[in-house]
Amino acid sequence: MGNVRHRFGNRNINCFVISQFIPIPADSEGLNSAASSEKRPAPQMIYVTPSFQCPLGYIMTLERRFDLLRIVARNNAWILEDDYFSEFRYGTSPVASLQSLDRNERVIYVGNFSKNVVPFLRIGFLVAPKSIVHMLKMARTSVSRQPPGIDQAALAEFIADGHLERHIKVTLEIYRERYEALVNAIGQYGAGVLELSDNSGVGMYLVAWLPAGVDDRVAARIASVAGVDTVPLSNFALHKLRRTGLVLGYSAYKATTIREAAQRLCDALLRVYRA
Repeated sequence: MGNVRHRFGNRNINCFVISQFIPIPADSEGLNSAASSEKRPAPQMIYVTPSFQCPLGYIMTLERRFDLLRIVARNNAWILEDDYFSEFRYGTSPVASLQSLDRNERVIYVGNFSKNVVPFLRIGFLVAPKSIVHMLKMARTSVSRQPPGIDQAALAEFIADGHLERHIKVTLEIYRERYEALVNAIGQYGAGVLELSDNSGVGMYLVAWLPAGVDDRVAARIASVAGVDTVPLSNFALHKLRRTGLVLGYSAYKATTIREAAQRLCDALLRVYRA
């Protein structure tokens, strides 16, 4: 599991797995297992979001994916692949999932429809080796004995009729426009206070790095006073970060609103942190 990761991910996993959580460094190529392989015990399970290293947005390279597959094969371990934001790419080519590359049946692929349809649609799915399907069914029963059958049937029809594919195509273009609006606005107004991470154009939000020594929680409060909602990057980290930042969402706002909010954010930060 990455050091900077989805802030609810480890809490949910811990409900079912009695084990030691070990954060692994991530860089622009994704989870870097080699950075700590000699200092850590052999893994039992590796949790990854290779399509979008949350919240930094890095895409795991094909080489890193094969590295992970070799590690789990060697240790008789598992990979839990959360295919987070895989549909929302703006100008980047898809990379094969770990599950599709796996030849040893050591990958459990996890997906849901809360991002690509609506947040309140609480339906997820697993693609798992046959050898553990029964065990996973038992685990699901322990969480929810009565799955939402009507919702599942409606979603199945929605997919079969081609509506999901068309919906993703439309929303992808909308999000692309909003992503570009935020990138351009931060580039225009944020010099000296905000520097965008290279997240390759994926997802529904991105990270803007703050100057060295700036407390991102303080910066988030400054943004709030200016009428802009942000999330401190440190909220996502298990350990102290070498560099702080703000997580900026853009999927829910029109491009004009994004540009105006970005200017207010940058102006407010410049008044406090101008070099």
